[in-house]
Amino acid sequence: MTLSLLTVLFAVNTGFAAEPALMKEFHSSCRPDVEKFCKGVQPGEGRIAQCLKENEKDLSSSCATQRTEVKAKIVEKRAEKREEFKQKRKEIREACLSEIKSFCGSIRGPLKIARCLGEHQSDPKFSQACKDALPKPKS
Repeated sequence: MTLSLLTVLFAVNTGFAAEPALMKEFHSSCRPDVEKFCKGVQPGEGRIAQCLKENEKDLSSSCATQRTEVKAKIVEKRAEKREEFKQKRKEIREACLSEIKSFCGSIRGPLKIARCLGEHQSDPKFSQACKDALPKPKS
Protein backbone atom coordinates (compact mmCIF):
# COMPACT_ATOMS: atom_id res chain seq x y z
CA MET A 1 0.00 0.00 0.00
CA THR A 2 1.49 3.32 -0.97
CA LEU A 3 1.92 6.14 1.49
CA SER A 4 -0.44 8.40 -0.45
CA LEU A 5 -3.21 5.77 -0.50
CA LEU A 6 -2.73 5.21 3.22
CA THR A 7 -2.96 8.97 3.77
CA VAL A 8 -6.20 9.24 1.80
CA LEU A 9 -7.78 6.26 3.56
CA PHE A 10 -6.95 7.53 7.02
CA ALA A 11 -7.94 11.11 6.25
CA VAL A 12 -11.29 10.10 4.81
CA ASN A 13 -12.08 7.75 7.69
CA THR A 14 -11.16 10.24 10.40
CA GLY A 15 -12.00 13.58 8.85
CA PHE A 16 -8.40 14.73 9.08
CA ALA A 17 -7.84 15.50 5.41
CA ALA A 18 -7.24 19.12 6.40
CA GLU A 19 -4.47 18.24 8.89
CA PRO A 20 -1.43 17.55 6.67
CA ALA A 21 1.16 17.70 9.47
CA LEU A 22 -0.81 15.22 11.56
CA MET A 23 -1.24 12.91 8.57
CA LYS A 24 2.46 13.02 7.73
CA GLU A 25 3.41 12.06 11.29
CA PHE A 26 0.77 9.32 11.37
CA HIS A 27 2.11 7.78 8.19
CA SER A 28 5.74 7.92 9.16
CA SER A 29 4.79 6.20 12.43
CA CYS A 30 2.25 3.65 11.16
CA ARG A 31 3.17 2.74 7.60
CA PRO A 32 5.29 -0.28 8.61
CA ASP A 33 2.48 -1.51 10.89
CA VAL A 34 -0.12 -1.18 8.13
CA GLU A 35 2.14 -3.08 5.74
CA LYS A 36 2.80 -5.77 8.38
CA PHE A 37 -0.66 -6.29 9.88
CA CYS A 38 -3.05 -5.11 7.16
CA LYS A 39 -1.36 -6.33 3.99
CA GLY A 40 -4.39 -8.24 2.66
CA VAL A 41 -7.00 -5.78 3.90
CA GLN A 42 -9.10 -4.16 1.20
CA PRO A 43 -8.82 -0.38 1.69
CA GLY A 44 -11.95 1.69 2.27
CA GLU A 45 -14.86 2.01 4.68
CA GLY A 46 -12.55 2.14 7.70
CA ARG A 47 -11.07 -1.34 7.20
CA ILE A 48 -7.45 -0.18 7.63
CA ALA A 49 -8.35 1.71 10.81
CA GLN A 50 -10.21 -1.38 12.04
CA CYS A 51 -7.22 -3.56 11.21
CA LEU A 52 -4.93 -1.32 13.25
CA LYS A 53 -7.41 -1.39 16.13
CA GLU A 54 -7.59 -5.19 16.02
CA ASN A 55 -3.80 -5.36 16.15
CA GLU A 56 -3.27 -2.51 18.62
CA LYS A 57 -1.51 -4.69 21.20
CA ASP A 58 1.12 -5.60 18.58
CA LEU A 59 1.62 -2.16 17.03
CA SER A 60 4.96 -0.42 17.27
CA SER A 61 5.17 2.08 20.09
CA SER A 62 5.44 4.99 17.65
CA CYS A 63 2.28 3.94 15.80
CA ALA A 64 0.37 3.24 19.02
CA THR A 65 1.34 6.66 20.38
CA GLN A 66 0.38 8.37 17.14
CA ARG A 67 -3.00 6.56 17.05
CA THR A 68 -3.70 7.74 20.60
CA GLU A 69 -2.81 11.33 19.72
CA VAL A 70 -4.93 11.24 16.56
CA LYS A 71 -7.92 9.79 18.43
CA ALA A 72 -7.62 12.55 21.03
CA LYS A 73 -7.55 15.19 18.28
CA ILE A 74 -10.59 13.59 16.64
CA VAL A 75 -12.51 13.75 19.92
CA GLU A 76 -11.45 17.38 20.33
CA LYS A 77 -12.48 18.32 16.76
CA ARG A 78 -15.85 16.60 17.15
CA ALA A 79 -16.47 18.49 20.39
CA GLU A 80 -15.60 21.76 18.63
CA LYS A 81 -18.02 20.92 15.79
CA ARG A 82 -20.78 20.09 18.28
CA GLU A 83 -20.25 23.43 20.00
CA GLU A 84 -20.30 25.27 16.66
CA PHE A 85 -23.54 23.49 15.76
CA LYS A 86 -25.14 24.33 19.12
CA GLN A 87 -24.08 27.97 18.78
CA LYS A 88 -25.48 28.19 15.23
CA ARG A 89 -28.79 26.66 16.38
CA LYS A 90 -28.98 29.24 19.16
CA GLU A 91 -28.29 32.09 16.70
CA ILE A 92 -31.00 30.84 14.34
CA ARG A 93 -33.48 30.37 17.18
CA GLU A 94 -32.85 33.93 18.41
CA ALA A 95 -32.91 35.55 14.95
CA CYS A 96 -35.90 33.55 13.72
CA LEU A 97 -38.14 33.34 16.77
CA SER A 98 -41.05 35.20 15.18
CA GLU A 99 -40.71 33.23 11.92
CA ILE A 100 -40.66 29.95 13.84
CA LYS A 101 -43.85 30.98 15.64
CA SER A 102 -45.56 32.35 12.51
CA PHE A 103 -44.62 29.72 9.93
CA CYS A 104 -43.57 26.65 11.90
CA GLY A 105 -45.54 26.86 15.15
CA SER A 106 -46.87 23.32 15.19
CA ILE A 107 -43.66 21.71 13.91
CA ARG A 108 -41.33 19.98 16.37
CA GLY A 109 -37.68 19.05 15.97
CA PRO A 110 -34.75 21.20 14.84
CA LEU A 111 -34.38 19.61 11.39
CA LYS A 112 -38.08 19.92 10.62
CA ILE A 113 -38.08 23.53 11.80
CA ALA A 114 -35.01 24.27 9.66
CA ARG A 115 -36.78 22.76 6.64
CA CYS A 116 -39.89 24.82 7.42
CA LEU A 117 -37.86 28.03 7.65
CA GLY A 118 -36.15 27.25 4.36
CA GLU A 119 -39.50 26.71 2.66
CA HIS A 120 -40.83 30.07 3.88
CA GLN A 121 -37.84 32.39 3.58
CA SER A 122 -39.13 33.92 0.35
CA ASP A 123 -42.27 35.10 2.15
CA PRO A 124 -42.39 38.93 2.43
CA LYS A 125 -42.98 38.64 6.20
CA PHE A 126 -39.71 36.75 6.64
CA SER A 127 -37.13 39.03 8.30
CA GLN A 128 -33.74 39.74 6.81
CA ALA A 129 -32.14 38.93 10.17
CA CYS A 130 -33.57 35.42 10.02
CA LYS A 131 -32.51 35.00 6.37
CA ASP A 132 -28.99 36.08 7.32
CA ALA A 133 -28.87 33.60 10.23
CA LEU A 134 -29.87 30.60 8.10
CA PRO A 135 -27.09 28.56 6.47
CA LYS A 136 -26.55 29.36 2.83
CA PRO A 137 -27.30 26.53 0.35
CA LYS A 138 -24.19 24.71 -0.83
CA SER A 139 -23.59 25.09 -4.53
